[in-house]
Amino acid sequence: MNINIPKQGRDLLNDNMISIGSHDNVSRTTKVASEYSVDISGKDKDISGFGMEELKSFNDVKSKASVKDVSLEHNALAVMSNSMSGEDFANITKDGFSVSDLEPGETVTILDKIKTTLAKSGVEIPGYTDDLSTEQIAKITGSTGYAIAIESSLNDNMLPVTRENVESIDDALKLSERVDEPSSDAKKFIINNDLDLTVTNFYMANHSSSDSNSGGKAGFYKDATGYVGKNPTSLDFEQLKPQIEKIISDADLEVNEKTLTDAKWLLEKDLPLTKENLQKLSDINSISFPLNEKRVADASAAALADGINVKDAILTNTESIQVKAGKFIENVEGIVANTLNDLSNGKTSEAYNITHTDNEISARRVLEETRLALTIEASVSLIKKGINVDTKDLQKLVEDLKQAEKESFAPFLMEEDYEDVPADKLKAYDDELTLKIDLFKKTTGAVNEIKSAPIDVIGEAVTAGEGKNVTLGEIADSSVKIKSDYEKAGRSYETMMTAPRADMGDSIKKAFRNVDDILEDLDVEVTRLNEKAVRTLGYAGIEINESNIDKAVNATVAVENVIAHMTPAKTLSMIRNGENPLDTDIYELSDKLLSESEDEVNTKYSEFLYKLEKSGSITESEKSAFIGMYRLFRKIEKSDGKLVGDVIKADEKLTLSNLLTSSRSDRQVGTDVKIDDDFGFLEKLITSGESITDQILRGFSNKDIDKEYAKEEAKHIKEMITEEETVIRALENMDEPQSPSNLAAMNMIINSRGSFFKGIKDKLDEDGKAELESEIENLQESFEDEESVKDAYESFAKRSEEILKNQAQTADNYIDVRSYKLLNKQLNVISKLADSRTYEVPVEIDGELTSINLKIVSDSENAGRVKATFETEGTGRVSAEFVLKNGIVTGFIATENSYFESVLREKEEGFKAEFEQVGVTVSSMDYASSRGLNIKGNYVERVNLNTPPTKQLYRLAKAIIKSVQK
Repeated sequence: MNINIPKQGRDLLNDNMISIGSHDNVSRTTKVASEYSVDISGKDKDISGFGMEELKSFNDVKSKASVKDVSLEHNALAVMSNSMSGEDFANITKDGFSVSDLEPGETVTILDKIKTTLAKSGVEIPGYTDDLSTEQIAKITGSTGYAIAIESSLNDNMLPVTRENVESIDDALKLSERVDEPSSDAKKFIINNDLDLTVTNFYMANHSSSDSNSGGKAGFYKDATGYVGKNPTSLDFEQLKPQIEKIISDADLEVNEKTLTDAKWLLEKDLPLTKENLQKLSDINSISFPLNEKRVADASAAALADGINVKDAILTNTESIQVKAGKFIENVEGIVANTLNDLSNGKTSEAYNITHTDNEISARRVLEETRLALTIEASVSLIKKGINVDTKDLQKLVEDLKQAEKESFAPFLMEEDYEDVPADKLKAYDDELTLKIDLFKKTTGAVNEIKSAPIDVIGEAVTAGEGKNVTLGEIADSSVKIKSDYEKAGRSYETMMTAPRADMGDSIKKAFRNVDDILEDLDVEVTRLNEKAVRTLGYAGIEINESNIDKAVNATVAVENVIAHMTPAKTLSMIRNGENPLDTDIYELSDKLLSESEDEVNTKYSEFLYKLEKSGSITESEKSAFIGMYRLFRKIEKSDGKLVGDVIKADEKLTLSNLLTSSRSDRQVGTDVKIDDDFGFLEKLITSGESITDQILRGFSNKDIDKEYAKEEAKHIKEMITEEETVIRALENMDEPQSPSNLAAMNMIINSRGSFFKGIKDKLDEDGKAELESEIENLQESFEDEESVKDAYESFAKRSEEILKNQAQTADNYIDVRSYKLLNKQLNVISKLADSRTYEVPVEIDGELTSINLKIVSDSENAGRVKATFETEGTGRVSAEFVLKNGIVTGFIATENSYFESVLREKEEGFKAEFEQVGVTVSSMDYASSRGLNIKGNYVERVNLNTPPTKQLYRLAKAIIKSVQK
């Protein structure tokens, strides 16, 4: 018996599907005597009853795609908000990343790696449970049983036990109490409507009528002598059994009485027999009712970890992606190890179908490739894609893993993601990315190699000729060779990053027992680095003299700097910018890694202030002295030796007091505090591979304070995140990353009008306020043409940056420094907005400082629009659009309240006069009032920047600025 499908329809149909079709389809099939004709589609001609929509226009499709993109951003933001603990924050920053400036997808990738590593190792990290205790959770949920289930599920999925996470899972548990075992009709409803197996959908299915959702009436069809409009009989089912069994196998289910019964149930319920429907029915039947609270909690926690709303948690998915990836890695590692062992013992491997004598070399190559390709990043990426990994085909697995790894690295190393690259440029993109990933791995490998290298590897830098560069790559290569020579000779050695080991033996201790004597004889100060330099020269067989000691110290400091600061974040950033760390001179690389942005400086300073405040028994005067010392040391580092040189040149002792005097004479801010030699700290600066401010910061750290700081920062990151679509869209239009700091800044700009300008003005004294007001006036007056506005914004931004920098340097508490960072980020966003002709302009309305948002749209050479929005406590929200064509303006103003509408009507003549002063005539002005008026559209509207705006449009904008202030 065969199932016939007309040839012309085979390409359009799913080969893995059998359904009982409607008689309307019989006329479209080829009829052969005594053969069955089965409609594979399972649908009536009238598709509207099956939830299928009409074909959409291109714009509709594009719009839907756009919404999907935002949904992906929401998921990534949700992962950050739900799953980042204080421990996660500490781990991310340890690798050199600024969490507040990472894009959501980048943060999620790093979190995936951290949590998958934990899942793989099975290490339980204390701290995930210290937000709320079991007793506190029980108070929230009203149930000790719920509390235990929730706490366990969050821990299993490595999520912080926060109130938000607990309440989300508690909601799901409470709804699950109302879910009964699904009836036959409820199961049909779920399958027919292709619903996920969530608590919400089971509840809905049990309370919905199946009649209106059952689809078209299906039937079983035979030729002219067969059945029409009848369900299959037992005989019919037996005749279709071979095809049914194939579909069961394709669904990765075992062919047995249970699965055959499920297949028959689908056919009897007029449902298409597909592997998807078989699997869904099997999943439904695998869930026991009433719903087990641990299953609901596990599914909810897994959803939270994956950035999915708890109401969409699938009950059969009780493990997060990271947990699945950890198990997948362990599984494949086991397969590889067992297979290699089988091959070594001359056995046939079940995991890799090959014998000891049959192409063993090829098999070993594939197995080793698998081991190398099995990175955490690649494994997580495969799991996220829902790829059903076939470990029987390791060659294919290797290819999938390599591609997945490239896709996970792309956001960190390339300007574009894979999906944004045109097809004709994909190969070049792929080749470049592959080279960059290889360079990243080699660089991190080189740094790790040098960490354990014998200290005489520095000898190469000491003996390098005048003007010869010594690169990171060369030092790493020397490390391998020197280490190998020691090991071949069976000799112990001192490594770059450790003190001499206790197992070195008396011979080494004796060899260097006179280091201090050597330094004193050479009249060289006895310091850690000088002592290490003597040992380095001794190991390398280089003459020990003052010149070589200086060279060894400089080389050691440079290498230690590189080891300490060549974080994954710095490495990725350099490679992304086209730099090759391996080929960079070690001294140049050290200087580059030590350089810090203003944001990095402020971050470090705010951490110092936080830890200083939390250190306990410090008086206000001591706190002031510590802050002054920190600022002084920061200035010493930034002066690149100038302050130290000034003290030495004056033939003064190198003390803190003298350095402070030198810094004050240098007319720099931030050190107006009393520090003298009796303060009890360093009397002289000792050169070190670690920055002095880092040493001070470390001095105020302990495990408890470090942990508390990480938790506080993780909490702050979550507070910065908003999932408001307008905010996300606005950043997207500017091609700015949706990082937490950008989200917070844009959110303040959009939803708290004028907050930046108020924030910066509040920090100034009277002279500073007068200067700022002058800059604001200059900005308002600049609306004559695009170039003038650009220049004015640059001037305003420069002055504002100076103000914020000065305020951050002189702040004396953690919260203030953090607020300056956010203000600085708002300034960056406002400046970037101006590039898209969307201008945030400070204005004063009825004595209140706020901002008016102006968007200038050039439609053609002689036509365009200016769209303006603002909001104050007195006016409410106001939105206006003025269309300019051939010097004539038509205007429309919408207000939130009718009272202000009447005020505007009274001032109409004044508006017209203001407009006429800039050379335009108002032909008409219309008004409307609307409660709940939306004034955010300017931020998300894209405009064509290729059409230059006329001067008239800018002058019209200037007239609007002046009008709203009168």
